[in-house]
Amino acid sequence: MNPQEAYDELVKRSRELFTVGTINALVGWDQRVNMPPAGIRQRGQMAAYLQEMAHRKQSDPRIGELLSAAEQGQWEAGPAANLREWRRDYDQATKLPPGLVRRRAELTAAANNVWQESRASNNFGAFAPPLAELVSLSREIADHLGYEGERYDALLDLYEPGLTTADVDAFFADLRRHVAPLLERIVASPVKADRGLFRNAEFPEEAQKSLGLAVTRALGFDYAAGRLDVSTHPFTTSFGRGDVRLTTRYDRVWPFQSLMGTIHEAGHGMYDQGLLEDHEGTPLGETVSLGIHESQSRFWENNIGRSRAFWQYWYPRFKEEFQGLVNHVTFDDLFRLVNDVRPTLIRVEADEVTYNLHILVRFELERDLFRDALRPGDLPGAWNEKYQQYLGITPATEREGVLQDVHWSWAYFGYFPTYSLGTVYAAQLEAALRRETPDLDWQMAAGDFSAAFRWMRENIHRHGKQYRPKELIERATGRPPSASDYVAYLTGKYSEIYRL
Repeated sequence: MNPQEAYDELVKRSRELFTVGTINALVGWDQRVNMPPAGIRQRGQMAAYLQEMAHRKQSDPRIGELLSAAEQGQWEAGPAANLREWRRDYDQATKLPPGLVRRRAELTAAANNVWQESRASNNFGAFAPPLAELVSLSREIADHLGYEGERYDALLDLYEPGLTTADVDAFFADLRRHVAPLLERIVASPVKADRGLFRNAEFPEEAQKSLGLAVTRALGFDYAAGRLDVSTHPFTTSFGRGDVRLTTRYDRVWPFQSLMGTIHEAGHGMYDQGLLEDHEGTPLGETVSLGIHESQSRFWENNIGRSRAFWQYWYPRFKEEFQGLVNHVTFDDLFRLVNDVRPTLIRVEADEVTYNLHILVRFELERDLFRDALRPGDLPGAWNEKYQQYLGITPATEREGVLQDVHWSWAYFGYFPTYSLGTVYAAQLEAALRRETPDLDWQMAAGDFSAAFRWMRENIHRHGKQYRPKELIERATGRPPSASDYVAYLTGKYSEIYRL
């Protein structure tokens, strides 16, 4: 078989795998949004069957033969990137026994259901046994995949290719060195947001939904190719660029939880909708990494959604949606509330300055789990100690502590650091966008968010996996990935708000 024939067959097989993956994603989405509790046993069997089928297709020895043949050809950048990613996927798949893949699917389906019940009842003890199984199973997966440094490296690499524990340790040390002094100055500032302005107010869910839909539609999310639902923990699932599902959750006394969460998920969704249709089902039609994915959600949620120009446009609509509830809240009051900096317990509600401390807690706990320096059953105590150490507060309940995130129930160990990577990437992307669009704030204040949307389409979305994350950031911004733009962004913005 010549290289072109081998490549063409790999494209066909890749698109078959994509179809199986989208069916599996639909099964998972339905479990988290619609499924009745009694359906969990059968749902676990469905997920296990689909994941086992996908693994069997992905590890088929015939793919290895096709790759070897196709790799003999001379390829342009696009097909070469597809071959690079297919080789990576094949090498990983062939290292994992089918039985291990099936066990993971069955266990995560069951564990997610237990997590939801445990979170609702504030009972970590019920979740501890399946969590311990998931940690043990993830150790097996890491050992099968292999690693040069330490076991946790193999898990990090699944979400951000090439990322290591040592990288993340250094990354957080650098962030803390720059951000900790800023946080101290903010906490000491006499300028404070007045949360009492919302005292006794209840914000109707329908009004919150109306505002969230209007905002995300204006930012660029296409609801002809997507929808918004409710789940315990907000997430985004894509079944292809024509069907991208967002979820959010509503808090009747704090409308920003839903609004910022919906914007965050729409950022993910716009990335999925911006992939090139011609490449759907191949790596060139896939998002490049979780860090880049999070750069999109964090960019729209924070760099845009918490900006002064954004609220200059949306402040009147905010008052209109909630009518008499917020008439006494001035623009400056609202802007300070949206950018209120204070240590809190819940990651998804955290401000920009303290957010990475929440991720640092999770990273260190995961790192220690896979160094065998921490047992899963000891997580609640370790969690509380780290929150006291880094944020000066301690959860009163397990629901607002160790049970708050869905990730561990899906065995997403290694995922959390990508949130912080994405936050730093987002600031670097924004800086490049502003260099090219000096009147960006004027446009946004007038309700036009198309410049940012088009810039992301051109510089991030359309490339799929043609470039690895670091190269993509450098191509988009003209500079290697760095925290310097993020530090400058935080320092400039919050020095102004808190009059430092």
